[in-house]
This record gives sequence, structure tokens and C-alpha cells, in this order.
Amino acid sequence: MGLISLAALFFPGLMGQNNAVRLPVIADTSLQAYAEEVNCNSGAVANLRIKGNEHYLLLKFDLAAITGWQVRRARLYLHDSHPNMLRTLGLSTVAADWTEGTGDGGPAQDGCTFTRANWPDGLWAWPGSDFLDVALTGGNTIVRYADIQPGADGWFSVEVDPVLIHAMLSGASHGLCVSDEKGQTRHNNDVHSREQSSFAPYLEVEGGPAGELGPLPELGPVVAEPWPAGASFETGAVRLRLHSPGTFRYAIACRPVGEAELQLPLYQVPRPVEAGREQSVPVTGLRPDADYQITISGVDAFGRRTNSQAVSVRSSSVKRRPEPLPGITAVAPSGSEPVLAGGLRVWACPAECKVSPVTGNVLEEVGAEAYEGEPTGQYRRGNPVWDGGRALVRAARGELIALQVIVESETPTPRQVAVRLEANDSEAFPAPLGIYRNWYVRDGGQWYAEYLAPLGEGDTLSLPAEDNAVAGQRNQGLTLLWEVPLDATPGSRSASLRVTAGEPDATLTLPLELEILPLTIPPHTTFELDLNCYGEVQSVNDWAEYLQVERQYYAWAHRLRGTLNSLGYSHSGRMSRGYAPPVEGEGAAMRVADWSEWDEHFGPYLDGSAFTGVRAGIPVTHMYLPLHEAWPSPMAGHYSAGNDLRKYPDNIALHALTAPPIEQAFDEAYKEAFRTITRQFVEHFHDRGWNQTSMQCYQNNKYYYKSEESDFRGTSWWLLDEPSHRDDWLALAFFSRLFHEGLSYRSPLLPEQACFEYRGDISRPHLQRDWLDSLIDVMCVSGALFEHPEQCRAFRAQGVRLWHYGEANPVAASNLNGVAWALQAYCGGADGILPWQVIGGESAYTQPTPTALLIPGTRFGLTGPVVSLRLLALCRGQQDVEYLNLLCQQRGYDRDQIAALVAQTLGLTGRQVQASAEDAGNLRFDRLRPEDFAALRHAVAVALTEG
Repeated sequence: MGLISLAALFFPGLMGQNNAVRLPVIADTSLQAYAEEVNCNSGAVANLRIKGNEHYLLLKFDLAAITGWQVRRARLYLHDSHPNMLRTLGLSTVAADWTEGTGDGGPAQDGCTFTRANWPDGLWAWPGSDFLDVALTGGNTIVRYADIQPGADGWFSVEVDPVLIHAMLSGASHGLCVSDEKGQTRHNNDVHSREQSSFAPYLEVEGGPAGELGPLPELGPVVAEPWPAGASFETGAVRLRLHSPGTFRYAIACRPVGEAELQLPLYQVPRPVEAGREQSVPVTGLRPDADYQITISGVDAFGRRTNSQAVSVRSSSVKRRPEPLPGITAVAPSGSEPVLAGGLRVWACPAECKVSPVTGNVLEEVGAEAYEGEPTGQYRRGNPVWDGGRALVRAARGELIALQVIVESETPTPRQVAVRLEANDSEAFPAPLGIYRNWYVRDGGQWYAEYLAPLGEGDTLSLPAEDNAVAGQRNQGLTLLWEVPLDATPGSRSASLRVTAGEPDATLTLPLELEILPLTIPPHTTFELDLNCYGEVQSVNDWAEYLQVERQYYAWAHRLRGTLNSLGYSHSGRMSRGYAPPVEGEGAAMRVADWSEWDEHFGPYLDGSAFTGVRAGIPVTHMYLPLHEAWPSPMAGHYSAGNDLRKYPDNIALHALTAPPIEQAFDEAYKEAFRTITRQFVEHFHDRGWNQTSMQCYQNNKYYYKSEESDFRGTSWWLLDEPSHRDDWLALAFFSRLFHEGLSYRSPLLPEQACFEYRGDISRPHLQRDWLDSLIDVMCVSGALFEHPEQCRAFRAQGVRLWHYGEANPVAASNLNGVAWALQAYCGGADGILPWQVIGGESAYTQPTPTALLIPGTRFGLTGPVVSLRLLALCRGQQDVEYLNLLCQQRGYDRDQIAALVAQTLGLTGRQVQASAEDAGNLRFDRLRPEDFAALRHAVAVALTEG
């Protein structure tokens, strides 16, 4: 709502005197949001800093001189302690009271910090909240933005919207927050505090006594009802329904019958909508099943209260806790070692386990310190898929299953070993997708199974493997993969894995039983495994040959229930071949000149014809569009701002301080071309019948690439990926609006159009304010999913789908981290996980590379890739989430309930480890045990089959 409409709403009839008064600051401080300083207090310092997202200025004023005033204008005056690089300031109400404190900028002894309204126990809002939950749009606060006006002798000022002054007068704000909205300058902007009396901040206000204001609007009837959707496992909730009186704010008090009244905090009370409109007001955190009297009134801009309405209501019950899962006992060791024949042993374990090729020790059982120590542990004698004599695997129809078999030799003497799988019964045992030998990579001085090296029909393996060159190798892991057909009859199947070795001759048989459950994992995934990558998957010059190679990468990702999603434009705007169709013309007349190469490239992924197996014919779930800041039109010639300064980051700071708003800097031809090409994609997809894939408009580029180290090649003046400062968010909002304006085109010929969505990779969603409200469909977040759960919950309530992005676990860590990642992200509210990079090169065969989940298979004669066992673990995690989703559908559980259910068995305690906000990081878990994951999966399967 603009200034004029707000003024008309809150200040009818702007008449009367026009006096000017100076209001002194009675409390001021700077909140330090930098990670190491969030618990510091600056209440007594002489210089207060205003710097981007790292330092926020807080001010309280003596308002006595303007009590009952009608404010017409206001300016805030600040004095530099040294020259600043400020341009635009944010001025926000504050929805919680705070204490200035006596700190010198170091660790707080009292007063407010970024994490506390009053150190040490006074929270800004709920446990885990911080200052941004009660300011800068958080906690129903109001924000205005204005450019500074330099003055004389180090003074500068900024216009303050009268709405913000009246917020303080009406009790809707505890002072003001001042923020630097051009934080990309990275400048330390220091101003004098009230401790410097001659340079103390002050507020100059123009206006006068309000005089006759007329009657207050009437607050009509209020209906109160229990609200189960707002309940938690410990608290109940109610919902009020009323017609807004159009006042400045609401005052709401809750009183448990027979007890004292409690005022609902400002951050929990929504602002009134336009007068006469129906409004729903949630009241949460109440005692469950308790009788309450709730009183609500409106408060106008001068602090006057309307009539109050009191309603009696009984709060809802707590959220229903999930029914406990069936108790599952882990497989116990049999008490004997596997059969020894001809100096060989064969045994099985979960594919996620890392078995040392030297000692045979299992990382998940014995830990990192004992991994390559003396042979120890009991997993040879029993584990979740091995009872000491046979391997047992349970799987649903449509499930991809993996089993690891370990072939042990008593001596390091080279031997040739042949492996063959034979079905034992008349009921067909599913043919394996393949039998692979584990390829080992050395990390931190120890060897870990990392890639699936193919074994062809009739091939033998060498133990030890000559090409892998593992010194002292006595164990060779094999990985067997199957897909259970969707039409498979439930029941048991048996097979035998025959291992034959020579010199001395020996044959070992490993019995294998597959139990097919009366359940079906849907071939259409309900939880995303986005396998993000950049550019071409391999360097192949011939286009037809390249397409064959790429098809194999996409096929493997699809088989493992993921989607390979390659971003084909670079920070310089260069496009990979075939990634964007050629265009011709300008502005609204721009057209795709030829779709043929683009269709040849992507058509098989969009109609599903590229894929076989149990997910045959199912298209990829999502795909990037080529739309970005440099396509379909380049920025050159269409963007009027920018500079040619050959120094970074000064060039970014200069742009921030001089560029007009982005929508003014781009010309109309650029905007029309963006809208027009968006529309043509919609039309083309309709014509081709591609309507099962979410096509994502995504801006990836960053201004970091306008540096000397990057040869100034970057096209973006903003952080479009991982936005930080206001200009970044406004740029994303600009592109999203263009995109949605293109989508708003409707034709009678397009009754059903494919899904086109706007996606953002947002590492700092707590800084988003309201800039992307209704403008983002898919938000990829990292640690914020767990650090700011309330905000992420609010995004989900708005219909935003959250994906958690990070990096796959290090090679030296347990692959159970990948399974746990999927489960913890899902329980935390995410609808998918996203390893930020999955394509590696030939060097990954010898150098541990966390991002190399698919690497070239040319050394083994493959057209496509070799797959990392870490990617298999991510697939396992995705399928475990599918099990949980089936249970959600059967029992009507929400995420909180399913998270509580998982906690009964696993109790995951993952923590996001990041070097910085820009670092994708990864989830690290404490000791993970395969038997716990197997028990959860089995218990969910039993619960599903028993109903």
C-alpha cells in the first residue's frame, strides 16, 4: 500500500497547525549480525555502525512533545564519524521492546543483541528467534525505503514516512530500525551515537495537535473457534474471524478463565486489512483444551482504541502424535564367520556401508579410527542384510535396490575371480541392472569404495585389482543393482551368487533372498532429487556423439530417481550448444527462429522416450529454461546503468550508488523480448504435448565475476544466486515479474499449459522480507531450513516448495549421510534435496571429489558415466522418503507428525556445516548405523501393509 493511500487510511483530513519539533534519541545501539558477533552489545559506544546485513541501527525517541499529534513530515538526522557510502536506508518498525545496554561492542553483559532483546534471557520472540523476526517485515512490521540527503559538517538526513512515527505513537513499534540497503559497497558506515551529545541522532517532526478526529470506526462482531491446524504437540490454538475496522493495529489480550490477562505480543498480531474486509487472526501457543476469554480492539494512528469485543472460546487440542511404528529387531550376528573355501570368504552388507579393501573393517561399525586398523567387528557375521549364511533384501514394487557383496582373500596373492548370479526358483527373479566392482579412492590416507566399475557378462575381476592399485588389498566389494518390476507378485524369490576363483580353485555360493512387498513405490517421484550441474556433461566435439553421451547421464540420473538438471548458460552469458533455441528480431517482435536442435536435444527428456526400466516413459520432473539476464536479449545496449571500472569490488559499489531502479535501467525492448520468448515456450510446449515437466526460470549469475580474477566477464550486477542485499532481491523480483507477465498470456488454444515456475537459490531466506512474495515457486535453501524453521514454515504456507541444497558427503564419510540428508530435509519441511554439483572429471578416479557423483566412463569403454556409491545412497534416501510419503497418505500425517515418527527410530542430529553463507556446505551427522535405517524402513513397510 503506497504512502498516499496509507495517509488517507490512517490520517483523514490533514488539517490544523504545522509545527516543527526536534525529538532527541533516548536509547541507541547497533545490532551486530555477523556470525561471531551476534551476542555482542554496543549500547554505550560513541560510534554506531550501519552496514548491509551485518549491522543494524536501533533508535528510541522521546515522543512526549508530539503526543496526540498528526504528523505530516519527519526526517531523521545522523552524523558521520567518518565519510559514509550510504545511499538508500531502510526504516522499519520494531515489534518487540528492547534494552539499550551498556556494552562496548564486545560480548554482552546486558542489553540487546542480535539474538536477544535483553541479554541474556529476553528473547526477541520465540525460542531461536533473532532481531529479523521482529523487524524489516518480520513480525508484521512496516518498512519504508528512502535515499539519504547529505548535509553540512558531516550531517546527513533521510525522510521518515509519517506512518512509522504514528506506529511508535500508537504502540505498534518500539523505536525504529535503520538499515543500509546498499550493503554490496561493503563499507563500514559509522555514525555518532547519543553518547556524542553534540552529534547525537535526532528526529525532526512537522505537524501539530490532531484536534477533532471524529469518531473511531466500530469494531463489529468477532467469531472465535478452535483451530487445530495451528496446534503443536504441546499447545492448542484458536482463530478469530472479523471484519476489519481499518485501524492502524489490533490489540489482543488472552485470558485463561480464572487467571490474569496476557497481551498478545506485537509480532504475533497481523496488521488490519482494508476496512470492511473479512480477516482471520490466528492465536497460537495456547494451553490445549482450555477455556479462554479473548478481547480484541482496534487502535488508530493516535493510540485511540475502538470498542472492544470479548469472546469466549475453547482452544483446540494438541496435534495428534503419530502411532508408534511396529517394533523391529535388528539382525543379530550368527556367531560364526562366513564359510572359508580356497582362502576366500563371501559375505554381504548394505550398499551404503564402506568396507575397507585392506582390512575388511566396516566404517559404520568400527568408526574412522579403527577403519584400517587390525581386522575387527561383527558385520561379517550379521548385519541388516546378512544373517551369517544368506543375504536378505526386502523391497517394494518399483524400487531400485542395491546390495554389496564382499569377496575376501586370506592373502594378497593375485587371483582371478568370476561372479555369476543364478535364479533358484521358477518364479522369475528380477534380472539385475548390473554387477559392479567397487572402485576405491584414497582420501586422508585411507581407501574408500566410491564408484561402480562395470563387470561385463563373463568378465572376471582381479583380486587385488591391478588398475585400482590399492596397496595391501585383500577385499573386493561388489555392488548388485535391481529394479523390482511394477507388476511383480509379492512374495519371496531366491537366487545364488556364485563366486569362482582359481589358483587354488574354489567356488563359493552366496544364497540371496528377495522379498517383494505388497507395496508400490510410485514411478512418479514425490520428493525431488535434483542433480544440478553446469554446461556439458563431458567434452565431446561431435554433436550427435555428445547427445549419445548426455543421454546416458540423464538415464542414470532418472534410473536413480533423480533429475539431471544442467544449467547451460555461464556467468559471461555464453550458452552451451543446443541449450537455447536461436532467436531473431527485437522486443515484442522477437521470435524463436528454429526449434529443431532444441527439440532434438531436450525432447526425449520431456516426453520420457529417453528412459527405460520401471520408470520408462516418465519425463524428467523439472528442467531449467535458458532465460536469464543475458538471454533472449543481451544486457549490452538494453541496460543503461553499469560502469567500466576495472577494479573489483569498487565497480560493484559504484553501480550500487549510481544505478537507477532496475526496471528503469532496462529498456522496453528488453522487457518485451523476455515476455515474448516466455510466451513462445508456453505455446511450443503445448504444441508438443509436454505438460509433465516443471520448466524453471532461474537466475544463477553473480557480480563476483566482474572481478580481475574472472577477467571481468560477468554480466550480472547483482547476486541473483544467493541474494544478499536489497538490489539483489529487487532484481530477482523484476525478472520474476517479467516471467510471470509472459506466462499470463492466455490463448483459447492453450486450455492446459505445462507447468512453468520461477525458482530461486536462496541461501539467506531470512533476508527476503516481502520482495519475492507471490513471485517465487521453488526456493532452494541451505542451512536456513533448520536455522530459520519458522520462516521456512511460513514460506510453505504461502505455497512455496522448499528444496534443501548442499554438497554430497565427503568420500571419507559414511554414505549413510546421503540417506540421512534426504530424511532430515524431508522432516524439516523440504520437498527435495539438491547437491549443487554432481559432474566430475577423470581426475575423480584418484582424487577424492565431493561433487563428482557422475564421472566419465571412457576408461571402461562406456559411452556414459560411472556412478558414485554416494549417488546410490541419495537414491536410497529418496526412496525412504517415498515410504514415508505413502504412510502420510495412508494416515493423514503432516510433516511434524512424520518427523516425530522418524525421531522414534533414528533421532537424526544433522548439522549444516558451511564455510560461509555462499558455501553450499553439507549436513554432517554423528554416528550413523545401517541397522537403524533398515529398522525404520522395515517398520514403515509393516505399518503400511497392516494398515
